[in-house]
Amino acid sequence: MNKTKFGTFFIGDNWKFISQKTKLADKLGLDSVWLPDHLIATEEPYHRSYLESWTVLSALASITQNINIGHMVLCNSFRHPPVLAKMASTLDTISSGRVILGIGAGWLEEEYNEYGIPFGTMGNRINMLSEAVEILRGLWLEKQFTYNGKYYKVKNAYLEPKPIQKPYPKLLIGGGGVKMTLNIVARYADMCNFEGWGGSIQGYIDKTRILENHCDNVGRNINEIERSWCTEFSVSRDKDEIETIKHKIKNDPGLNKRSGADIVGSPDECASKIGEWIDGGVEHFVFQFIYGDKTDPMKTFVEDVLPLL
Repeated sequence: MNKTKFGTFFIGDNWKFISQKTKLADKLGLDSVWLPDHLIATEEPYHRSYLESWTVLSALASITQNINIGHMVLCNSFRHPPVLAKMASTLDTISSGRVILGIGAGWLEEEYNEYGIPFGTMGNRINMLSEAVEILRGLWLEKQFTYNGKYYKVKNAYLEPKPIQKPYPKLLIGGGGVKMTLNIVARYADMCNFEGWGGSIQGYIDKTRILENHCDNVGRNINEIERSWCTEFSVSRDKDEIETIKHKIKNDPGLNKRSGADIVGSPDECASKIGEWIDGGVEHFVFQFIYGDKTDPMKTFVEDVLPLL
């Protein structure tokens, strides 16, 4: 078995389902569990119903023991960066050092408008993200921190207790903008997710090369940054169930909208597809498991797919 990591991703408003499956993921030994960060749902079948993600993640920390917990990814605009630094440090303490701080610039204008949050330009949001990451690191690392940026200011601020993880929780920066966002990734990130959902292996390789160029420009080794990738995933030993799941993905407006590289099939087929993405540079897979009627794909993945890798 290589050092590739595997996590799971949950979406929606069904707390019972999310909590039960997260506990199963923890029991099965998956590396991570992730939540999106949105104020509304714009895709069926959720009908605009969404649980607030930081609250849910905090609850998941209390019912698990080993699995790392994070967001794919937090919207920087929703939480004032110094307050977010405090929130993350607190949750890292509560979870005994299991927080991954995933953050991005934000993109869904509709929810900004509904909640009265200034959307601004993409350039402004990305520059705000850059300042936010500097503030997170500064507050976690320094005893007393001052920051005088264009968008955020911090004056002689203390953050205690510091995070359990040293020097601080892993910072995952999400977003695939090749000029600005990947430059921020190169400068600050411990992890990244630059291809969103689906995509092609060649596209992933191409962006990896762009990120490597940014890393070279700032004097950093790209291997210091753990690269993740998200997709829908389902596995079954039953051929009929596989076809049913493929049909479900194709006809689900939410899944089909972002899909394009889902991994669905028999254990051998899934292992082969995962191997191709590993060869393309993926180090941390994040699967939204699509459930059939007969088997639990998360359990089948651990029992039948992992031993093949």
